Amino acid sequence: MNSKRKRLLAGILACLMLCMFAAPARVWADETEDTSAAEQTAAENASEQAETTETLPEETIHIASAEDLLEFAESCTLDTWSQNKRVILDCDISLEGVDFEPIPSFGGTFVGGGHTIRGLRISGSFSPAGLFAVVQEGGILCNLNVEGSVAPDVDSDCIGGIAGENRGLISNCSFTGSVSGTRSVGGVAGKNAASAIIRASGASGTVFGENMTGGVAGYNLGYIVSCRNNAFVNIESTDPGVDITSIDLDFSMDLTRLSQADTANIATDTGGIAGYSSGTIMDCANLAAIGHQHIGYNVGGIAGRSCGQILGCTNEGSVCGRKDIGGIAGQLEPYIRVELSESTRSQVEQQLQELNDLVDKAADDAEGGSGGISARLNSLSGSVGNAVDRVNDVKVTAGIDTTVRGDGSLDSGTQIGGELNPIDADASHGSGGGLTITTEPGSVSVGIGHGSGGSGSLEIGSSASAGIDHSGTASGALDASTQIVAAPDLGGLTSAVNGIGSQLTMLNQAVTGTVGTLAEDVRQINDKFAEVSETLFNAVDELQNGTNDLITDVSTVDVDQITLGKTSGSSNSGTVYGDINSGGIAGSMAIEYELDPEDDASNELSDDARRQYEYRAVIQNCTNTGAVTSKRSYAGGICGRMDLGLITDCKGYGTIRSENGNYVGGIAGVTGATVRTSYAKCTLSGQKYVGGIVGSGVTQKVSGSGSTVAGCYSMVEIEDCTQYSGAISGADAGTFLENYYVSDTLAGINRQSYSGQAEPFTYKEMLKTQALPEEMRQLTLRFVADGEEIFSTHFSYGASFDAENFPSIPEKEGYLASWDHKTLENLHFDTTVTAVYTAYTPSLASSAAREDGRAIMLVEGDYSDDDVLTITAEPLTPGAFHIRAGSLQKRINGYFSTFGTSEFSLLKTNWEVVEQWSVEVPGEDSGEHRLRYLAPDGGTKFLRVYMENNGSWERVEYETAGSYLVIPVRGSSARIAVVSTVEVWWGWAAAVLLLALIVFLIVHFTRKAARKVRQRKEGAPEETAAPAAEPNTNVQAAAPAEPDPELLARALSAEERLARAEEELRMLRESSASGAVAVAERPKKRARWWIPVIVVVVLVAIAAGVFFVSRNFGTELEAYRILNAYTQKDPLAMTLRVDAELDGQTIGLDAEICKTKVEGKTVTCLQRDGVQLFYAGQTVYLENGRAFSVGGDYPDYAELLPQAAELYRLVNVSASKNGTQKTYRLTAKDENADALVRILLPELPADSTVRTLEAALTADGQKPIRLTFSAELTGGTPATLNAELSFPEGVTTAPEIPEAVRSAITSGKPAEAGLLTDELFELLKGWAARCAGESMSADLTLSADCGPVVVNDTLRIDRKRVSGQTITAVGKNALTLYLSGDRLCDGSGNAASDQLSGLADSAELIDAAYQLLLNGETSCTTSGDTKTYTLSLDEKGMESLAYAIAPEAKSQSITFKEGALEAVLTGGVLTSLRVSCAGSIRVVLADTPVSLSAMAAFTERDVEIPQEVVDALVK
Repeated sequence: MNSKRKRLLAGILACLMLCMFAAPARVWADETEDTSAAEQTAAENASEQAETTETLPEETIHIASAEDLLEFAESCTLDTWSQNKRVILDCDISLEGVDFEPIPSFGGTFVGGGHTIRGLRISGSFSPAGLFAVVQEGGILCNLNVEGSVAPDVDSDCIGGIAGENRGLISNCSFTGSVSGTRSVGGVAGKNAASAIIRASGASGTVFGENMTGGVAGYNLGYIVSCRNNAFVNIESTDPGVDITSIDLDFSMDLTRLSQADTANIATDTGGIAGYSSGTIMDCANLAAIGHQHIGYNVGGIAGRSCGQILGCTNEGSVCGRKDIGGIAGQLEPYIRVELSESTRSQVEQQLQELNDLVDKAADDAEGGSGGISARLNSLSGSVGNAVDRVNDVKVTAGIDTTVRGDGSLDSGTQIGGELNPIDADASHGSGGGLTITTEPGSVSVGIGHGSGGSGSLEIGSSASAGIDHSGTASGALDASTQIVAAPDLGGLTSAVNGIGSQLTMLNQAVTGTVGTLAEDVRQINDKFAEVSETLFNAVDELQNGTNDLITDVSTVDVDQITLGKTSGSSNSGTVYGDINSGGIAGSMAIEYELDPEDDASNELSDDARRQYEYRAVIQNCTNTGAVTSKRSYAGGICGRMDLGLITDCKGYGTIRSENGNYVGGIAGVTGATVRTSYAKCTLSGQKYVGGIVGSGVTQKVSGSGSTVAGCYSMVEIEDCTQYSGAISGADAGTFLENYYVSDTLAGINRQSYSGQAEPFTYKEMLKTQALPEEMRQLTLRFVADGEEIFSTHFSYGASFDAENFPSIPEKEGYLASWDHKTLENLHFDTTVTAVYTAYTPSLASSAAREDGRAIMLVEGDYSDDDVLTITAEPLTPGAFHIRAGSLQKRINGYFSTFGTSEFSLLKTNWEVVEQWSVEVPGEDSGEHRLRYLAPDGGTKFLRVYMENNGSWERVEYETAGSYLVIPVRGSSARIAVVSTVEVWWGWAAAVLLLALIVFLIVHFTRKAARKVRQRKEGAPEETAAPAAEPNTNVQAAAPAEPDPELLARALSAEERLARAEEELRMLRESSASGAVAVAERPKKRARWWIPVIVVVVLVAIAAGVFFVSRNFGTELEAYRILNAYTQKDPLAMTLRVDAELDGQTIGLDAEICKTKVEGKTVTCLQRDGVQLFYAGQTVYLENGRAFSVGGDYPDYAELLPQAAELYRLVNVSASKNGTQKTYRLTAKDENADALVRILLPELPADSTVRTLEAALTADGQKPIRLTFSAELTGGTPATLNAELSFPEGVTTAPEIPEAVRSAITSGKPAEAGLLTDELFELLKGWAARCAGESMSADLTLSADCGPVVVNDTLRIDRKRVSGQTITAVGKNALTLYLSGDRLCDGSGNAASDQLSGLADSAELIDAAYQLLLNGETSCTTSGDTKTYTLSLDEKGMESLAYAIAPEAKSQSITFKEGALEAVLTGGVLTSLRVSCAGSIRVVLADTPVSLSAMAAFTERDVEIPQEVVDALVK
């Protein structure tokens, strides 16, 4: 009873203090306009709470060691023990090596004094978990720093770096390290209850969780004020993701395919400050990256999902995920308030009162018995009394609603966390008596039962129904589950019932074995508690079936007074990248469908429903300047997808784009609600529906209205849009009122402007708008060099700038610089001019020169004065280039000798060899050089360049630089030939014309001859018959006269001529009239069949020749030529995948293949299972230069390509075309396919034969894309094989060849180690799996007894690749050394001290062991999936490892006698290394034994390299 009186006295004093401070707090809140008002008021209230506590007698506890902290933690098991105690941390303490468990419950004041608790390691089965499991209401943690790791190894809830669950005050605290859990995971606190405050605190490191994960708090129902997050949250994920590229994501959101994905274990609700918040977040900032690309739902820079208040927050970190991704909040939900109906409330209250009476009776019966049972009954009595008080307070956020005003200030009559008008929406989980209660944002889950009678669950979802399953049994046992639409979280009642369940569980455990009256009392308590639980279940069950009397929605009451569900005064400058729904402030404004995060319950809201929620979800006075990108649809400067709510007084700047989707807007990608008085000045791009304010609105089907966009202003650029674009909206759906824009190229809405709706005006007119933001009043020209702004100026709309007005570009040694714009004209938008730096190309000239003094050859690069470029003229070999000098006939024969090769061309051919040179480049660099060649005449046209490769000449492409040809040369020596060409296309054209002329002449003369013959045959009868009768008639007519004989003779002669003419004319007329008869009487012509035959033959020959040439002499040669040309590329890159079944075993291979040259020798680099192998000729090299013979199971896969090309040359090929791509298929068998199949499947037995091999080459023009093989094999061991070669584009850089390999290849080092064995390859693969990734971590234990040198150390070795460079961190106790190459520094980037530098040698132990394993002969033993490789060490090997273990031993004269190195692989991955060395050392006059050992245990942990270290070590 004494403790109850104390709590009563504390409550009375708290009320008195509140009354004293109420009036000043109200006046101050009304007068201030700064957004920090709420923070200061919260701080005052917390201070009042602390002062109230301090007025009571306090016990002070000092903690100065880890032992003190452990003792303190053990005492906190009882929740009341710590109350009214003040705990002071006197110094920094370390928990390294301490088996520490979370402090169970704390209700006092913990003063950290700015000290740090380091080495916290929590990995057991704890939930909640943190340094403190639970901070009670009234508990205070202040000025405390914690470093370590909190990662329970079970499915865990409420996990935080400092507190698992906070119900009190956490102030000025920080956590550095890693936190991971399942649900409600935060860097500072897992859950921040409604009565709780987190103030001026933050986290650094990493935070991982599946549901509700935040940098400060995972689940926030209370206040988070002035906090700062530097922890990366859920930046890694193993979720396979969903391919959304082929899914239709129109506004109807048909996501049935997506909803089939397994989203249960994918991260949801991830935020930089809070994962989910129904409370208040004020004046907080996030600076770290949040989320993982394409993974996770509801990801935000401040909150993942929020229905509370976000006020005055900023995000500068990048945010990415799959769906609903926002710079401030991933998803904003409407604030909804729901309370129990009177009938249900009365019934629950009566049952709880009856339960309270039963508990009191049991307490009376327990007096004089076990103290533990009495204590449990007293605690249970308190919990039941609390539940009775909470029955009338089931509104989750009702208290908060009366607490926070719109400007963020507080009502004076409410104390945060105090007893006046208390707020407790705690929604944790607990169990007892068979009862389980779990609440989520917008939902509550209650399980009912007792003893072994059964268990049950009642789940209330926020937005969707998933059916009902309700069954019960006698004695209060119940199994039930249901999920309903739009149900409440029952708030304080939930928490209170949860407390009863927890206490009941402990009571049941305490009375185990008890009989008699007390046992009967406990049974009745369990039964009554089951009744209370079933009443709550029935209430929700009846709501599911439509009984509205039970739970009444009061959301529509006092709409203007609702302030939660609001984000205001916040800004984002970080980049936002999501697959769907990406926004600068919020990814979406919607109601979450928790059963399927791919969908939202608000998709199909009616117009009335949208209006109902308009003031429940509000974004006000927020600004985005970051780049927003959506892979598919819905990208907005403020909100990506707006199903409901209100956006007002917001500004959208930056770049907003959709990579492959629709709906892009400067304010909202799409809106189904209201956007008003907002401003956009940004660059937009997308496929369809791109608008300056919104991509599109929504038209309600019934009323014709829907969304509203009013009073907005835009000044945007749309870079890319295929359809539906506008300066205000891409589509005219919805209502538009008084929107204005400035643009010279865009219309208002989809190519049209509307007066009073989407109206254009000039820039000068826009400047007259009083509320126009300053950013839109200014146009800025920026000059940027190397990512830094060197100059900026404001300019007037339509201004122009000449290059002479540009600033000078900062000089950069070794580079030429220029601006990417020469002039800028008529600028209407913000513009950035960027400096382009081009590296100088210094060169070394040959001594040989042309007549004008210019060097014949130059090699680009930096060389010393002593270096010499040596070139030697060689005899000409025209035959190697198909050139036959001499007569025209020989030239023609030489040309046609290229028939069937890649040299054949219809356009040009080689004519003569200009020059041949042998070139020696100084130095031993076998990389690529750029050689410049000057032809004798200085010309660069009509030339071909050849280079010798393995004894044959190959044509290489070249560039031109002035009069020089720029030729890529690999290696330090090369042979080059330059050949002139002559065009031959005109010869082919002349031949075609000649053939056409011949055909024409044949046809012409044939027709002419036929016409003459026909005319002769028709004219002969007419000439003989015509004159016969006329003369006789005329003579007879003249007979009576007897004129003068001479005159008569002349007259007869004249008359005869006239008569003949008349007769001929008459006959001609008769002939015309009877033409048909004449034709019919003509003799039949003889057919000239050979004429059309000749014409057809000639035409077919021409067509066949043209087709034959145009088809490059057949499909077979076309495919062969593509593969043969790719084989000669340098560098050549391929990826190979093989899947085979051999004798019932599955064989798989994934390899990357790249071919290049080293000192003129062809080298294949093969990367397989993380292991690199290098092939040159018949030798394969490891990365250290160790040589093996090619063969066995490790062939040179680069030989696949020439083998395939030869197959395409020998076998018949069919082709099919699809668009620009063409596929060449063949089927081969027997010996034609055997060599190729044995490269793909070297494990194939010798007696196996290829039944069929099918190959398919897909190419785009002359570029191969992929080559697939499918084979069936018969013989001793049947097998099937499928393989694919892929040819990546854009590979221009040769693979990096290790120096040891270069040296071995250059020297021609023979293969002395035989064939590469499977055991050695498995060791290399296991090592690569552990050490070849982006990071590696190991715990290194070192031990040495070398006379005066004794070592017993444990080091932490961590490696991570940063900007392409490996940085190693070596930690010893609190010291950490960072090194990269020969550079060393401490954690601040400063030069390492001597104490730190001594750790550098130990960091080389793992690398030294690897080199010894590469060079040595190991033996292997196998046990299950564990393989142990053992290497006996020689004296040199022992020295290298011993001096890494104990660097001080270098000064001792140690004689090493025996040593061993063991590498252990488990499941194919390196798990540990063991080193042991033994010998002796001479000490005084005697030999003393020496022993050194090391154990490296590889582990997984997060590795973070401080930025100061990166700046100091990365070149």
